[in-house]
Amino acid sequence: MTRLKLISLILPIFAIATAYAGPIRDGSLNAKSSGTGVYVWWYSNDETNVARYEIWRSSGVNGQFIKIGQKVTKGNGEYYDFQDDTAFKLTDNFYQYRVRVVFFDSSVIDTPPVGVVHNVSSVRRTWGSIKAMFR
Repeated sequence: MTRLKLISLILPIFAIATAYAGPIRDGSLNAKSSGTGVYVWWYSNDETNVARYEIWRSSGVNGQFIKIGQKVTKGNGEYYDFQDDTAFKLTDNFYQYRVRVVFFDSSVIDTPPVGVVHNVSSVRRTWGSIKAMFR
């Protein structure tokens, strides 16, 4: 097979893959315990028509996801991060995070969740429990 034929076969595949690239770069969503909270980060890919990113958290393996924050768009190929300082429950130390991409037409795409084990000091858990009582 000649190079020209090979290029003519590969180029349309590359063009299609680029056209359907998602707003968040594949595999870039990560979460890590920072001791006091959970640090979540990702990179954008193609932000065409993206209104905002929402950060959602689930406690445990089968917990319900709740919205805990959001980020405005900055542009294609940008780095985003979010510090979750509200992860201090007494019973669960495994959390799942996902990013919901909200488009201007109100449609959404959810990323697959990423999990993190978060160990918090007993002082931080106690303070979190006291604050929760007064909400």
